[in-house]
Amino acid sequence: MTELRPVDTTSFTVYNRALFLWQSTIVAGLLIFGGLFALSYFILSTSNEAMLGFTELAGLGISVIAFLRYLRVRTRFRWQALRQFLEDNNWSQINKYDIDKAASILLGAGAAYNELYAFSGNFIERYFSCLIYQYIATSSQTCRFICLRFKLSKAYPLIILDNKLNDHGYRRSDSNLPDRVPDGVRVSLEGDFDKYYRLSVTKGREQEAVHVLSPDLMAALIDQAYCKVDIEVSGKDLFLIYEDNFYSEQNINSLFSVAKTMIGKLDRLSETWLASSRWEERVMSKSARAARNKLLLSGYDLISAIIALCIFVFITILMISSTHQ
Repeated sequence: MTELRPVDTTSFTVYNRALFLWQSTIVAGLLIFGGLFALSYFILSTSNEAMLGFTELAGLGISVIAFLRYLRVRTRFRWQALRQFLEDNNWSQINKYDIDKAASILLGAGAAYNELYAFSGNFIERYFSCLIYQYIATSSQTCRFICLRFKLSKAYPLIILDNKLNDHGYRRSDSNLPDRVPDGVRVSLEGDFDKYYRLSVTKGREQEAVHVLSPDLMAALIDQAYCKVDIEVSGKDLFLIYEDNFYSEQNINSLFSVAKTMIGKLDRLSETWLASSRWEERVMSKSARAARNKLLLSGYDLISAIIALCIFVFITILMISSTHQ
């Protein structure tokens, strides 16, 4: 299977080659040290012990210097690679973040979230935004997801496609990423699609979801399941989600490849999509927005907020009554 290369990721390729060079130097130095140590211990005589010891230390020194250089390249040049990547594609960095740029299933997970390292631009003549979303999971681990967002021409119900290939990662099992929406239902589709994705929708919108996921779209997504991208459609928003710590050649190509497939299919569907009138579109957007709000604010959070408000009112009343005594 030939992977699509929809964007210019040359800068990340060069960055990875530099890292590989220093990693190889580290390994080479350790092999020199280990090989000479084994030779001096088992085979060679002790007459050249001083020279062997010096050579062994030289091999170890090469590894140490290469490791320090590797750390510097990995941290410093990563930002240079990102800036060059944005310049190569005529995109720009975003310094002001917006919660609407993150998918609902990310906003409803974990605690102490933060939005990092965002950029925006145009792809296949359509504006997008992309950011890294970070939160603390229930296991106290920090989880990071790259979230790519596009605007659609028509409004659709909340549809979440959870890629099952993500289930095998050790971090994924602890990520606390919801795989279904509140008050939602799982929908099984024909063929092999259920082997690769879990489909979750809001109750009462099953038929629309099946209409969106036409046989040709399901076939295309099955072909791209190896990209390990989760998908969320919410109103007029399309979100593509990839679990990773930072941007790379692999996750960028995966996200934009799936985005190209989804946008192409949804653009063709929009010509006959049921949300053709303003009233239908408003109803569809409202239902998707309501489902998104439920993901943002769970029932537990609502109860906690009410209890906190009651305690605040009670304390305020006590303070007021004590001042009048």
